Amino acid sequence: MNCDDITIQLARGGALNPAALEHAAGCSSCRSLMGPLENFEPLDHERLSIIRNQLVAGAAPVTPLSSDRVLIAFVTTVFLMFAAAVGYAVHMKALHALTAQQMAVYFSLIFLSALAGAAVVVGEMAPGSKWRSGAQTWMIGTALALPLTCVALFHSYDARRFVPIGLRCFSLGSISAIAAAFLLSLFLRKGFLAFPRSAARVTGFLAALAGVAVLALHCPLLSVPHIVVWHFGILLSAWLFGDMIGRRLESR
Repeated sequence: MNCDDITIQLARGGALNPAALEHAAGCSSCRSLMGPLENFEPLDHERLSIIRNQLVAGAAPVTPLSSDRVLIAFVTTVFLMFAAAVGYAVHMKALHALTAQQMAVYFSLIFLSALAGAAVVVGEMAPGSKWRSGAQTWMIGTALALPLTCVALFHSYDARRFVPIGLRCFSLGSISAIAAAFLLSLFLRKGFLAFPRSAARVTGFLAALAGVAVLALHCPLLSVPHIVVWHFGILLSAWLFGDMIGRRLESR
């Protein structure tokens, strides 16, 4: 019988056999190990039951999230319905100014950006999702692709009444973005935001993209400076505003 044998018997929780007691009587190390155990109080099962009941009293059953594909499809569908509904309410004047080719390219790019954004938002609300790592790539890619496509599609650089007309578009797009952000925030509450700052940024950016979609349907002014500054400027504003809100959420 040695010290390791004593340690094993103590770990098993059983009583020490006579050989172990004889060893401990002559071993100061084992006696120091056994000292706290001699004063150990047995578990109070009634008290444990009370603690367990208190812990689970306010707990509610957790509803599992749907699959990523279902959630992405849901967010994308809501995005399209929102843009179409608001665009219809403010009149889709741009449809009369755009050619079929311009509509196909411009609206397809907005749709693909929204689809990618929906995947990123879903990744933010579902810890461990494979989509989360693409948040920065999506925002930068969208912020670059939209202006470059605008330059390629539209050839007017008319800047008359640049600020008055631009402010009206910026206001409409911003109001639409705020409404879309509210809807997205209700959706995000169903998940768990492991990184609130990142989630706030991508949510604001996708909401701003909804505002851009509304303006793409409404604004008939196909001037490159106007669209780049006043339409796509909403994306930058939303990114900065979302980052500010995310900082506050993380500091709580």
